Amino acid sequence: ILDDILNITGDEAVLKGRKFTDAKRGKISYASIKGIKKSRELAENLMIKAKEDIEAIVKDKKRLFDLCDFMLGRSY
Repeated sequence: ILDDILNITGDEAVLKGRKFTDAKRGKISYASIKGIKKSRELAENLMIKAKEDIEAIVKDKKRLFDLCDFMLGRSY
């Protein structure tokens, strides 16, 4: 979902000209169907659920939580 969003909203210089490739290839994505806002909300909700699951099964969860946060905040 996050990659779908970045394919539309990402900085073309950072993406090295790979912006809008999903649309050009006719790829159906969450972002193209649900829109950017709803797709972002879904990604955030899924990340919250992932953190809850991690909390329940992992003792040293900081690194996994950091990875979740990195994925939500990345721009490339």
